[in-house]
Amino acid sequence: MANNTENKMKTETEKKIVVDYLGNSQEENDCYQITIGKAAGEWGHEDDVHHATHRDGDDIAYVDDDIGDLVWDHNGELIEGDDAVITYLENDVAHRDDCVRVETYYDGVVGYEIDGHCDLVEIYDDASRYALGSECVWVDSRDIYIFEDDDDYRYHDGHDEYYHVDDLPCSNGESDRINEYHCSPDVAVYQNHPKMWLGEKYLPNPEYHKVFDSYTIGFEVEKNSVDGCDNEGDYVDEQPLFAGWETDSSCGVEGITNAYSLNMGGRLKSDIGRSPLVNERTDSRCGGHVNVRGEGLTIEAVRPYVGLIYALYRGRLTNSFCAGNIRLEAGARGASYSAIKHKGDGMIEFRVVSRVTTGGTLWRRFLLFKEIMWCVHHKLSFNGLMRRTRKILRTMYPDPCKRAMIRDLAYKFQRYVDLHELHVDITEWITDSSATLVAGERNTPVTTQETTQETTQETTLCA
Repeated sequence: MANNTENKMKTETEKKIVVDYLGNSQEENDCYQITIGKAAGEWGHEDDVHHATHRDGDDIAYVDDDIGDLVWDHNGELIEGDDAVITYLENDVAHRDDCVRVETYYDGVVGYEIDGHCDLVEIYDDASRYALGSECVWVDSRDIYIFEDDDDYRYHDGHDEYYHVDDLPCSNGESDRINEYHCSPDVAVYQNHPKMWLGEKYLPNPEYHKVFDSYTIGFEVEKNSVDGCDNEGDYVDEQPLFAGWETDSSCGVEGITNAYSLNMGGRLKSDIGRSPLVNERTDSRCGGHVNVRGEGLTIEAVRPYVGLIYALYRGRLTNSFCAGNIRLEAGARGASYSAIKHKGDGMIEFRVVSRVTTGGTLWRRFLLFKEIMWCVHHKLSFNGLMRRTRKILRTMYPDPCKRAMIRDLAYKFQRYVDLHELHVDITEWITDSSATLVAGERNTPVTTQETTQETTQETTLCA
């Protein structure tokens, strides 16, 4: 018994006792040494000490929320107060090295924002200058973003583009001749459907006309030749669909259609029927850019729906003239050759769209983009787009197996855009070593019974 008592006393004597920052005696094994704040260098009981990670990787121990000269950044890490900045757009705390300077046209440098923020664009081809995308426009001829109010640049109504004052294009061309590239006459804009002004008594669906009247669409119809002609100055038949024709270096000639609001399908269909040049010969060198304009329309607005467009025109994604910035990231370089790009003033150009072989092709394309813009306007989900386009896809692809393949690819392309996941099934058209490569069976995330039944039937038929 005496030996046990002696051992116990010896063990208690060997325990090291320290005085913590509050003046209390504590066992050293129950304490941490405080590293920052007024109590730095002192001991604190484990129940009183908080732990965090410094940006440099060091462990930080502190008490009573006293972090000294350090501050918390937006990632939940501690950084030196002298290195911290408040971000311009999100009002977050960030390290200066993670940010770029943000400029505005009138105020110059106004603050910092985290590098890569979706609302920033690189301006004037200068990696050290960034601005808000909402204040900038793309200048196709110079492959740069500029401030929209820059006095050295002008907006050209006929071409729907901005130009430097030294690059302003030629005056309007002639509708009965093949013009120089980018020198076709101004397009006519057919808008304001007659029923818009007859009152609800004569308008079964006023919202339908109100929404679709706010968007206009125009097409670029590339052909090898028209009436056997492909030279500047050659005469060409005037037809109601086309504002004019111009030379095109990649294909031969290019017809610029007039612009139609999305509720003017009747007028467009009639003009297509009375314009047989839309059926002229074409080949794989030719494209069929689609331009859609709407007030405030942006790349961010159409981004949630481009998976279907990529699936339909996937072959064009390997064409260097329309394969840039497939994920539609703000401020990406080389935007001139983007698959889809913003041209300013609410105009989006879908460059990835393939050639127009016949008038029927153009009509079905109109119906497709009509449904896409309905989804954009109402901010529907991608599933919502796939439901709304069932009918037009059946028209475009009567073969259920082909249709099932398009639907499957559409979801995989959309996941690449949204999540940067590259499914092996689409690597034939996209090369991206930085993406997460995924594989597996078809897994189309449909949500409605009707869509599920249709997909099941298509999959069963194609098994």
